[in-house]
Amino acid sequence: MEHATSFLLMCRWNFDKFIYICFMKQFLLIAISILVLTSCGEANTDNPTIVDPTVDLDPDQFLPIEKRAKKFIQRSLGIPASENFTYKIYKKELNGDGKEDAIITVNRLEFALKTAEESPNPAKMAEVGFMGNYNYFFYFDGSSRQISNAHPVPSTPQRELAIDFEHITSENYFDFIVHLRIRNSSFSDFYTVEGSTAVSFFYWKRFDGLGTTDLEAYHFNYTEGSMSTRKNIVVTKAKVELPAGTTDFYTVDPMIKGTSDIVHTFFFHNTQKKYVTLK
Repeated sequence: MEHATSFLLMCRWNFDKFIYICFMKQFLLIAISILVLTSCGEANTDNPTIVDPTVDLDPDQFLPIEKRAKKFIQRSLGIPASENFTYKIYKKELNGDGKEDAIITVNRLEFALKTAEESPNPAKMAEVGFMGNYNYFFYFDGSSRQISNAHPVPSTPQRELAIDFEHITSENYFDFIVHLRIRNSSFSDFYTVEGSTAVSFFYWKRFDGLGTTDLEAYHFNYTEGSMSTRKNIVVTKAKVELPAGTTDFYTVDPMIKGTSDIVHTFFFHNTQKKYVTLK
């Protein structure tokens, strides 16, 4: 009898414990639901607009590009406030939307020299013209007011990038040409803007062997397209004029004068989607 009583008491205790646990779980569930509903109600009242994560949240987005560029460059490239660097802004309409766009070039010569000085072989770095990713450009879209990621341009940092604009893809807007230096040579990289992206479509040498007997130089002309609305790119031989007494052929900016001697005529092939030549 005593064992039976103990068993019944234990069952009653376990049943009460079970009821208590169920009650507490139900209570906690209701409390959490009330808190969630309250929080949601407050969020909808205070912040009725859902933020699109694709929107550029740069607080300087609507400032003039001249006031926005430096801070954006420093943030994008991780440039400390103590570093001296230069940048230039070239404005043109580049995508046919009626808004003025821009190409922003950046040069980090001071950083290049410091990097070379701290390298195991500074003399070798100087010999190759401190080559590296010390020149960049950004594309600024005047309609969306967004700035692209940095485009590194491996080149000699003693010379900044130079930008030219030409009607090649269309007469309704401009394409841009990036001129870069690699020691005593120079190359031209042609870009067009597709959507919000700058796309390279042609690359050719401007000059090579500056200051040597092996000097070669070229000039570009643009004529009506043979196979598409994109213009032909006619490459001719060119003559180079240097300032008197020039000794630094890594940094000098020579004058290039085209001739009538055609080297190649490139035309845009619609099927291959690139510039090709028959010569």
